[in-house]
Amino acid sequence: SRSLLNLINDILDFSKIDAGKLGFENVPFSLQSVIEEVTDMFIERSMTSDIELVVDIEPQVPRKLMTDPLRLRQVLANLMSNAFKFTKTGEIVLTVKRVGQDEDRATLLFCVKDTGIGIDPGISERLFDAFAQADGSTTRKYGGTGLGLAICRKIVRMMGGDIWVESAAGKGSSFFFTIDTGVVPFDNEIPKVVPSPLKDKRVLVVDDNPSTLLIVKRFIESFGFRTALADSTEAASELYFTSQGRNPFGLVIVDVNLRGADGVDLVRKIKGTLSLPAPPVISMGSYGKDGDVKRAK
Repeated sequence: SRSLLNLINDILDFSKIDAGKLGFENVPFSLQSVIEEVTDMFIERSMTSDIELVVDIEPQVPRKLMTDPLRLRQVLANLMSNAFKFTKTGEIVLTVKRVGQDEDRATLLFCVKDTGIGIDPGISERLFDAFAQADGSTTRKYGGTGLGLAICRKIVRMMGGDIWVESAAGKGSSFFFTIDTGVVPFDNEIPKVVPSPLKDKRVLVVDDNPSTLLIVKRFIESFGFRTALADSTEAASELYFTSQGRNPFGLVIVDVNLRGADGVDLVRKIKGTLSLPAPPVISMGSYGKDGDVKRAK
């Protein structure tokens, strides 16, 4: 039923675009909200598979835009759906960057990158043609109409941008698109104030996903902290205990679910060393599972 409904919706949208009848709004909206709505659609799929979903919105990206949020959501949802369809393990990363801006308009670059089966560069351009797919067996094996990317290209071009793919067979794919959008001043912007005792504190960030590690690093350093990074409990323990007495950490941020080890065990080790004053610890979890929350507490 869902497959038939998707097929009908794709054909209707494609027909509307060809006839010049596709509705297009120009309204103010929060980019963060749209991205959260899209990623929420795939949380369950990410939880039940061996795929980590990472979102990286650069600080320079305007918070409130003026374009069609429904059509932007449609493009993002289609690219994310394809990424999950063709990826079995690894990660899917959605990034947003500002690549140009004047007084009231901005050019944004979106990228959905996966670690999936990849695409032969020789046929990648054909993917944006109607009813085209990577090979003849794709529909039978993975499903789909071959219209999704054609619709995405038409929508993106209606938004003043373009869409393209960089990929290689067996090495994952990166789908990029740009949009030209209006920028709305954010009235409720709260200035970021860091209390003096926190400035220049050292923070130990522990996560086994390189993408997440770098995103958290950039976010933490925007508050004026200094960071040290570790991708395992072993590396984190060494950094933490060798720093004591000389240049101790003022905060530890640790992923609860580390591959091959447990972030909660690392926190127990840090908190259990009574001879050393333990800093505050923030435990991160990808999905906020009740079990992880209880263990962290």
